[in-house]
Amino acid sequence: MKQLLLILLIVFSEISFACQCPLTQLNEKELQKYEIIFKGKISSIKLNKEKSEAIFNINELYKGIAGEQFKVLFDDLDVCKLELRVGDEWIIYSNYLQIDNAKLDFCSRSRKYIKNVNEDYYAETTGISYDEELRYLQEHLGLHKLM
Repeated sequence: MKQLLLILLIVFSEISFACQCPLTQLNEKELQKYEIIFKGKISSIKLNKEKSEAIFNINELYKGIAGEQFKVLFDDLDVCKLELRVGDEWIIYSNYLQIDNAKLDFCSRSRKYIKNVNEDYYAETTGISYDEELRYLQEHLGLHKLM
């Protein structure tokens, strides 16, 4: 019985800690990790297991090269995936796979806009609100022209 409890404890502790990422500060060094940074709204999502994709309409481009629409690839089977829904607004931090798409990483700084600031768990974990993050990006990276 003790062995069964020990095995269950190990399994559940592995699952509960699997999706934790190191906390990072929003600064110049952090921004250098990413090739493309933008604010956009999801216009469509195509689920295809490990090869799923979300199409974003970019409102503001802070870093990188992109057109008005940009494809972000993600693994829909991944336990540690970001919950993407059509119509949601996001700040995306990513690196290119090809010139016209990027791969979404669960541990990137990417964050969803949450209307009610009291429910914004991103602000709670990062110490900075969505609007403060946008201002930081605008001031430190500026707005880039879309292709």
